[in-house]
Amino acid sequence: FEAVSEAFPMIVAANLTKNTYTMIKDDGFLANDMPSSGKYDDLIDVGVENIHPNYQRAFLDNFSRERLLQMLGQGRKEVCVKLYQKGRGDRYQWVSTHVIRVRDKDGDVTSALINFWTNAAVVENSRESAVLRTEFIPCRSRNRCLFCCGNGKRKIRRWTGQS
Repeated sequence: FEAVSEAFPMIVAANLTKNTYTMIKDDGFLANDMPSSGKYDDLIDVGVENIHPNYQRAFLDNFSRERLLQMLGQGRKEVCVKLYQKGRGDRYQWVSTHVIRVRDKDGDVTSALINFWTNAAVVENSRESAVLRTEFIPCRSRNRCLFCCGNGKRKIRRWTGQS
């Protein structure tokens, strides 16, 4: 996992139908410790504590089990959101989370959640910038993310993996 964690510091396999997950993660990726497996709902309940308050609603709206079951059940293949998340030392970092629908032979709704840092810069907990007032909407396709800015105007930008 050490080599993979350079690019993807947290990978989760989730069975949303059965409300279970298994996770591997880099120790410094999240501010709090989380079990490597358990109930998916518990993962989200603990995970939201790592998200900056301005992004907690977007996190829950996109990654709650009920919402993912709805979106993936309607044929959506991927959900991606860029969020401001607290890592070790209570330092915030930009993180992109991609949920990808995975076919299950039993018909369950299963997914892979892949997380990665979107830039090398880490911002101090006490520093906030105007960009924190921006809400991010899930991407519409693999290469495009829809951003809803604080002024209410929407911008579509090609996702390059860079912030």
